[in-house]
Amino acid sequence: MLGAVLLVATTVNVGAQWPTGCVELNDIVEQHLGNTGNVGIYQRLHGDQAETACRSDHRTDVQTTFAWVFETSAAATAASAATAASTTSQFAGGWPTTCVYLNDVVEAHLGNDHNVGIYARAFDDQAEARCQQDHANDVRGTFAWAGLCEAATTARAARPGHIRAFDAAGPTVSDLSASNRQLERLLSVMPWLGCFTYPWLADGISDPDQMALNGLLLTDGINRDLAMFVASADWFADGTNSTDMYSGEMYSLQYLQLLAQKSKSLADLLQSFTWLQDDLTFDETDTLRSLNRIAERDLQFTLDMARAPWVRDGLVGYEEDALGSLGRLFLSNPDLAKQLLANTVHAPVWSSDIRVIGTLEDFASHTDAQGHRTDRHHRIVSTPWFTDGLDPRERALVNALSMVGVNNHSVDIDLQIDHNSHFDRLLEQQHTKSLTFSLPLTGPFRVWVFDDKPISEDLNILNTFAHGLRGAERIVNTALPFNDLVILMTRGPTGDFGRDEPTSLTGISGLWPQTVLVNQDGIIRIHETRTNLIYQIVASLYFDESAGPNYAYYEHPDPRARLLNPKWLARSAHEFINAFANDSQGSRSFADQNHEWVTEAQSKCAAGGYSNIYELSLQERTVLYSRAEPLRHCADLYGRILLYRIFTTLGEERMSLAMRDIHVLAEGDGERKNAEGILTPSDRDIYHTFLTHTPTELRDEVRHWYHHIHGGPFVHEVN
Repeated sequence: MLGAVLLVATTVNVGAQWPTGCVELNDIVEQHLGNTGNVGIYQRLHGDQAETACRSDHRTDVQTTFAWVFETSAAATAASAATAASTTSQFAGGWPTTCVYLNDVVEAHLGNDHNVGIYARAFDDQAEARCQQDHANDVRGTFAWAGLCEAATTARAARPGHIRAFDAAGPTVSDLSASNRQLERLLSVMPWLGCFTYPWLADGISDPDQMALNGLLLTDGINRDLAMFVASADWFADGTNSTDMYSGEMYSLQYLQLLAQKSKSLADLLQSFTWLQDDLTFDETDTLRSLNRIAERDLQFTLDMARAPWVRDGLVGYEEDALGSLGRLFLSNPDLAKQLLANTVHAPVWSSDIRVIGTLEDFASHTDAQGHRTDRHHRIVSTPWFTDGLDPRERALVNALSMVGVNNHSVDIDLQIDHNSHFDRLLEQQHTKSLTFSLPLTGPFRVWVFDDKPISEDLNILNTFAHGLRGAERIVNTALPFNDLVILMTRGPTGDFGRDEPTSLTGISGLWPQTVLVNQDGIIRIHETRTNLIYQIVASLYFDESAGPNYAYYEHPDPRARLLNPKWLARSAHEFINAFANDSQGSRSFADQNHEWVTEAQSKCAAGGYSNIYELSLQERTVLYSRAEPLRHCADLYGRILLYRIFTTLGEERMSLAMRDIHVLAEGDGERKNAEGILTPSDRDIYHTFLTHTPTELRDEVRHWYHHIHGGPFVHEVN
């Protein structure tokens, strides 16, 4: 019977004939009820997965009916005790509700007619209690899969990357409860809590511990499954101390409780959120807060948001921003928010499909250079192509429109691009080209190009971006944090994009002054005459100007970390990746490009008395910042040469692993410091990262190149 799986208790005398699985018991009861068409239905429908399917369907039924074994809830236990007072055979929706009756069903199936009714005859009104006493171990042994501890263990084991803090050596909650009355009381209400090991309880219950346990108890009163989900989450298992409270974990528990109170369906959805299982970030806690605020206004919209795959599978990058933007848009414009959700609910993660939500919220508060609000948001959402639903191209177009500046009349108008006309043309009659391909690590990827004039049929710009992305991903050995790139082509009398940028745009501005703006979330604006910079632009998606030690941040003189500002690594990495991509595509050999760097460094740098990066870093700041001196360019040249020499020494595989580690060091938010209190990555950090990926027999060679091309006292340190 598909509606319920029946666990049957036999007498002690026939214990050896106890059914051994969910499917077997299901067939026995179906046969007893005369539902012969359902006998064997799991085997027919699911084949070798029949037992798994049966258990999945009826775990809750088993736990509820056999509360006297599994102790799933006080209510279920009370209900079980009430049925024990009667030995009358009972059904509830086709489900036998007593141990005695189930025993009789199995005895009859086995042909043991003399045992049918044996408990009722032998024990009268104590029949049910005696049946439960006889067969509790049978139920626990054969049907351990239905026990909550088993379910929790299975769920934890299935989670990739789970820290299993509760599986580490340490006392279980049950062990600790013997000497702790508070835990003992909790176990009387939440017996399943004994399934877990929490090392943070072993030294006693602190005030934060008390708050965490009380929060868990409140959650259990609202939704037991959600409470168990929290109890098995990494962020709960590793302990909730005062720091965790203020960073959001206790607030997260509170928001989960409030959401569960509003809807059981919502509580069930929350348990499918992968990002609620590991350590919580501030943004994730804020997401729960936003969901709760929206649920107070519109529960159905909240449920629709929670069902979106890009919300459930883990909020990364601008997905966190998108969800927050969607919530804020809903509070000001519910219809627009619902339309955007409908257009993005099945969107692939990390794409323009998701980014468009935050972009439209930005447009809602968009101002010109004088601080006056523009009408761009209204004009976009009122266009026919927007109101009839957004396809992938139109979502990418909205993001391209976000890169169009606004006119700044405080500057000589003769030097200005007419941004307003540019916006008008793109909005009404834009031209588009796109290319879809696959990157080994990132996966399916799409490049969009938008222009307000017809685009040549020659797709060279698209193919060049594709080649550059492949080369950059390959040498940095890291997937991109998005899966499409939106490019806006621009033109004008001066190509000047630096004077009047909307302050809402962030990214790399200044790598190539007056020509290019790069946003690290996958939006690029490039002047039509500067497409020769494509590989450098792509490289900047991995290494921007924060990707390396910054001289200005360090105490002077600190030879361990002082370095030219702007940082040699950020700029050198661009040209190095550029050269690697050229070599990979067969357009220019890596060796030839390095020869050009060496020649230029000898004529412009060494001839001026600057033979390595360290010597450049020792110059006075006034000199370093002088555009009349070639110091910045020399640091860049020496950096390229150094990276090339390490590459030829280590080979591509080891070099890509080192570049990946340096990228990870450099991309962290905030000002992280290493063990010596120096901002990460310091020059020493970079040097030691390369040595980490250098075999012992090649370390002297790497040190040699580092000594001659970079210099500095740390280059001969033993790693």
